[in-house]
Parts: sequence; C-alpha cells; structure tokens
Amino acid sequence: MPIINSLINDVEGIYQVNIPNEREIIKGLPKDLVIECQGVVNGSGVRGVIAPPLPRKLMTSIMIPRWHRAELVIEALRSRDRDLILHRLLADPRTRSLAQAESLLDEWFADPRNERIARIFKAH
Repeated sequence: MPIINSLINDVEGIYQVNIPNEREIIKGLPKDLVIECQGVVNGSGVRGVIAPPLPRKLMTSIMIPRWHRAELVIEALRSRDRDLILHRLLADPRTRSLAQAESLLDEWFADPRNERIARIFKAH
C-alpha cells in the first residue's frame, strides 16, 4: 500500500520496484528487460534509481544466461514452437535426458490447469 499512497498522494518514497530498464538503470541489460531495482515513487510515477554496473563475472555467468532463457520462453510462446520449450528444459542442469524433458513437457501440457497453454502449443 505504501507505493499506491506515494502515487496517489504524491508522497515521495523509495521502494523496490519492477520496471523496464529503459534508462539503463542497470548497464549491460536490454532496455526492454523488466528489472527489479530501487525506484523513486511519487505523484509523477516511478523512476528507477541508476545502479552501479554489475560485476562482469556476474553478468556473463548468471544474468545474461537468465535473460537468454527468458527470451527463449518468450519466443516459444510467440512462435508457438513446442521445441523451443523443450530446448529450454534441456538447458536446465536438472534435466538428465531428452526423454525426461519430453515426459515433463507432456505431463505439464496434460494437466487440466495448463489447458489454455497446451492449446497454444498443440495448435501449431
């Protein structure tokens, strides 16, 4: 509620927010990537607080691979390409085999709670 109060009543505050990296709040990450950062919130909206660049090792070993995996899922949804979802599962170190990944995907799509997403991938 404090964030809503800041927005509605123009009471400036600093909060953890999730916003696009439009102003290169975190250098090295895409501008259209939604990031979690400190944000100044008031009646004018939310403005991210520029953060120091992340260490190079962190960027190359953790942040860029995470971003890549997220983009892979987004592209799978856009293209309705089940193989891209499978590729994402195979990139996970917990996946032990192609058969395991295919089985997991089949189970996931068979679950009634996932009917809508299953239709997207089976329609193509």
